[in-house]
Amino acid sequence: MLRGRMDATWQRDGEPVRWTAAEDVSRAGVPMDDSRASGQGLEDAGSGRKRLRIPLQLALVALLVAEVLLAVGLVAYLSLRNARAAVNDVAKQLRSEVTVRVEERLREFLATPHVLNDVNAELIGRGV
Repeated sequence: MLRGRMDATWQRDGEPVRWTAAEDVSRAGVPMDDSRASGQGLEDAGSGRKRLRIPLQLALVALLVAEVLLAVGLVAYLSLRNARAAVNDVAKQLRSEVTVRVEERLREFLATPHVLNDVNAELIGRGV
């Protein structure tokens, strides 16, 4: 934990900016202009815009929730993709089995007339 204050000054866009590391964790390492160092306002140096201050605890919780949601979404996507692949594979196997069975039955059904024609031709050839 830091004790006391450490100050540094540098130029940004031609204006001096002061950096202060203080005991207060929420302010440690945050660039500060002179108005913020004195405790006045939350304005960004040079732009006049106010900065949004988010508590560290809220930021960490939000990042953790985002990471968990990302992981859950990725796992769900991969599971869905693998499930689709498995269903397509089973459907392909089923189509193959049905095709083989239909061809077998069709050959058996169509073979009977050929056998009957051969028998009739042989009987006609004998003169019966």
